[in-house]
Order: sequence, then C-alpha cells, then structure tokens
Amino acid sequence: VSKILQIFEEEAGIQIFERVSTGVRLTPAGHKFVKGAMDVMEQAHQLERMFKQEHTALTMELRLASVSYQFIQCMLEDLYRKYSQSPMQVHYVECGLDEEVERLISGDIEIAVNIFWKDHLRRSMKKLLAKGVEYHRVGSVVPYIGVSWDSKKYPAHIKELDFELLAGMPLVIISPFVLLGTSTLSGWDFFQTAFNLENLGGARQEIEVNNTGTMQELLCRIDGFSLILLNPGIHSHYGFSDKIRLLPLPDAGKQFELGWLQRANSVRQPLADEFIKMMREKASDD
Repeated sequence: VSKILQIFEEEAGIQIFERVSTGVRLTPAGHKFVKGAMDVMEQAHQLERMFKQEHTALTMELRLASVSYQFIQCMLEDLYRKYSQSPMQVHYVECGLDEEVERLISGDIEIAVNIFWKDHLRRSMKKLLAKGVEYHRVGSVVPYIGVSWDSKKYPAHIKELDFELLAGMPLVIISPFVLLGTSTLSGWDFFQTAFNLENLGGARQEIEVNNTGTMQELLCRIDGFSLILLNPGIHSHYGFSDKIRLLPLPDAGKQFELGWLQRANSVRQPLADEFIKMMREKASDD
C-alpha cells in the first residue's frame, strides 16, 4: 500500500500523507483529495444504481427532504399514480434547513426542496458551496396572510388586509430556526423584517411550529394569523386548505422563491429527476 501511495503521489505531484510520531496523517492537500475521491466514488455508485434500475426490475428510489409543505404531498401522490405499476420506494423526511444540508452531505437524501427567503439565501450561498451543496431555483413565491375562514377576530366581511386587526391576533408561524437554520430571530421579528413592517403593535403573541399542518390547525383553534408562502403555478394546480383564507400582502415583491438543494456535481436518480421535472412544469413565476 505504501508503494502504491508513493507512486500515486509522484504521478499526481501532491503529498497525501505525512509521517508523524504516531504513524501517518493526511496533509491539507490529502484532505481535499480524500473528499474529492469519496465524491467520485459516490457518483460512480449512483451511476451504477441508475443503470441497474433502467435494465432490471429494481425498485425506483427517491430520497427527498423538505420543510412540511402541502404541495410536496400532492406531488408525491402524482408520482405514485404515474408509476403505480412499477416498483418504487420514496424516502421523505420533513425537517429544517440545517438538517437538510447535513443529510445531503452525508448522502441520506438526494434533493431538498424548500421555499427560500432570498436575502437569507444570498447570505448563505458561500456557506452552502463550501459544504459542497448547490442551489437550483424553480420559481417565485407570493406571500399571503392566512386567517381562518371562521375567524371572529378577522371576520370574512373584511376583504382588505388590516394590520391593526392583525396586531391584536396571535402569530402562528413556521419557526425561523426551521426555515432559515437560525434562532436569532423570533417568528414575529422575521415577519416584520421580511416585509419591512413597522409599528405593528399588539401583545406580540406568537406560536412557532415546525409543520404546516400544525400551523393550519392552530390558526383555526386560537383564531390567529400566519404567513403563507405559495408559488402561483403550484397553488393554482393544487389549491390550498379550504379552512384558511388567504389575504395578499401588498407591495411584498418577489422576496421568496422555490428551489431545491443537492450535493454539488452529484448524479441524481431517475425518480429524483422526474420529481424535479414535475415541479418545474407546475411552478411559475407569475
């Protein structure tokens, strides 16, 4: 093994290991080499699995992570119906951004779908690339305020967005820690910062959750309001909860976008490509 390594180091022109009193250790260049070699081996394994799936009856596989979104569930249903006669296995994990990145790095998942706050995404891009994770945009997202159709604090006859009414209601929101991987903002601070809202008084009551189903249920139970983020195309195709009334945020701009993460230069399985294709076909930038 030592002779093989020596020959390789001479051919490559780098030193991978250095001898120390306790044995050998990787050099800085060696660390980069090993990481690159592991990525190449993982891509080779992915290619092998991909072509085996095309030429045999092996189960098609999708390994996906996302914050809990209703449209993901709808798309998985579409995928199942399209391939209902084929062997298929889907591994779907609902988790926050930090865990998505770690699962991508470890190879537990292939893609992570999310709605991203563009300001935060720009600040995080270098960190993502340094970890070997790349971002792909799908389309823009429109923000709404969500309230229960049965709300007594925000009755249905009030058609326009009234911030004075909202200030007296509790905020139910997906935790910024889940969305952004940061605990430095409260849900209320994130809401105000994202939309440059000032002088929103009130008691600042809030409940942070990590699941959109829980968020919708609480909106109805405690008569609160929330931030709802929807891509126009996917929303028009799949709709949204019939329990929640959506009020557009005026002058909100395109501050959010839908996209996915994957390991840089990785080879995706055919089912992951199909999922991304379906998402692109249904999403829009309206």
